[in-house]
Amino acid sequence: MTTQDEVRKNVINILRMRGSLTFDELRMALEDMGIYIDGRILRSIVASLIRAGLVTKIPDSSRRKFLLKLSVSP
Repeated sequence: MTTQDEVRKNVINILRMRGSLTFDELRMALEDMGIYIDGRILRSIVASLIRAGLVTKIPDSSRRKFLLKLSVSP
């Protein structure tokens, strides 16, 4: 079982390697790594990273979605 701290680290690593991703793209990237997590829990983890200032949510009007990207290099 994957802990929330491990998921946080994986989210940061995925965003560091791939740049900006939508929430669904991020979830698929985690699933590609074999990490399956409830969407509500993942949203909570992403929200905590945003509050901590590590991740930024940017509107993408062409895709009509928000993109997640690293704010800083932790």
